[in-house]
Amino acid sequence: MDAGLGPSDEDVAAGRIYAGPPTSADAADISDREDLEPLFLDVWHRHVAPDLSLHRIRTLGGSLKELEAQLDEAVAMARAGGVSWEKIGRAFGISRQGAQKRWEGVSGDERTPV
Repeated sequence: MDAGLGPSDEDVAAGRIYAGPPTSADAADISDREDLEPLFLDVWHRHVAPDLSLHRIRTLGGSLKELEAQLDEAVAMARAGGVSWEKIGRAFGISRQGAQKRWEGVSGDERTPV
């Protein structure tokens, strides 16, 4: 940063904020400046918020994979115990055909898919 910069070089609209060197007499705590809040929020929404969404997607994706594995295991156990596709579909909120198609490779059924 150029040593010749001072408070008069600040331009909030351009994103240039002068806070002064930490040990100088004109050092400012920029967190107390209400005029900077819109700028900080804009930067946050453009740069931080999207990354938070990606983190959430990663976390939920991992949880979804775990739940799907547990669901597949439960379906396989139900089929091994003789539970019909109709009952499995009803329990999951889909049709018999939908359940059979969704879990045709998980159930251990020896039938060839239609």
